[in-house]
Amino acid sequence: MAFQLENQRKLQDAAFVASATLPATNNSNVTTTPFSLNGQSYATSEHFAVQVDVDPLANFGTAGALTVVIQDSADNVTYANITELGSTMINANTTTVTTDQYKLPPTARAYIRGLAAISGINGNIAANNVTVSLRF
Repeated sequence: MAFQLENQRKLQDAAFVASATLPATNNSNVTTTPFSLNGQSYATSEHFAVQVDVDPLANFGTAGALTVVIQDSADNVTYANITELGSTMINANTTTVTTDQYKLPPTARAYIRGLAAISGINGNIAANNVTVSLRF
């Protein structure tokens, strides 16, 4: 179950923002560059959130799915989905940025990144980005 926040956090720091260009091929994944929480305990405070932004997908097509999950790592090498956060899903053309914010669980590890999984899309979203950021 997602821990989506009721009140969005709006402040951000460039050190805690990571983006990736979405792939052109179906059934493929792309990850954002990871960022470090610098040993801070952001996950234990209700004043911090992780935000997912996906560009408008006007050329998504009529089928398929784009799923974005947040992953964490203790060593910046081996990553796993933070299953408590759920995912951001898009399965149709969009004309606005898709945005979700989630509270990091207390178990979140030192490094955070986003993983975007593309499946069955019959359009072209290669000119679009996914961004993951820590919000204050």
